[in-house]
Amino acid sequence: MRHSITTVLFDLDDTLVDSFSARLAALQLVFSDVGIHSPTAKEFLCNQDGSAINQSLSQLETDRGMAQGLFEKFRQAYWLRERGIISLYPGIKAVVQELYRRGVKLGVITQKRRAFELEGHQAGALKELQQLGIAGLFSVTVGFEDVTFHKPHPEPVYLALDNLKSRPRETIFVGNSAADVGAATAAKCWSCLATWGIGETGDHHSGLGADLVARTPEELLGLVLGF
Repeated sequence: MRHSITTVLFDLDDTLVDSFSARLAALQLVFSDVGIHSPTAKEFLCNQDGSAINQSLSQLETDRGMAQGLFEKFRQAYWLRERGIISLYPGIKAVVQELYRRGVKLGVITQKRRAFELEGHQAGALKELQQLGIAGLFSVTVGFEDVTFHKPHPEPVYLALDNLKSRPRETIFVGNSAADVGAATAAKCWSCLATWGIGETGDHHSGLGADLVARTPEELLGLVLGF
């Protein structure tokens, strides 16, 4: 037993929530609209490494010398989509519920905006958590608008820890990307790489330097409870 884990923080997309198909469909519409054929939308998303998509799309515009408002187009396509295209990964809800039942403090750190309004509709990470029926299990959600510096900078983790009154060495941050692992490490939390989504795979795990690797949500539960 190294430490008693009191807190588990989760990345949102590709860790708690399978939203890849929704993001891909939205970005394909945008790229088709402005005539971007390379990289493909799938290549672009898979190469983000946990970066915020508004920053990635802004950089793409800069690199191409274009001013097409790519992020705003993407935001419209994603948040005004038909409901039901996102889902929780199998086993996630039961694992989060069990952690909650055992008194573990839970939080979400995401590169999405936490909450905003778009064309009269409520949108953002909190809305998705509510839609999926797990919002009440998390005591804090840190979104893009809540911090100045974003993952892999530790500021979002520090904010979550402050809100939860938690200590870094009693906290595991679970995510699927290099940015998640980097933020956890910089904040001196334990890092857990979740590989059940579309994150890093194969031999690249070791290159990210995560303290733990979980291939399934159930494996994550065992790691947390056995820590």
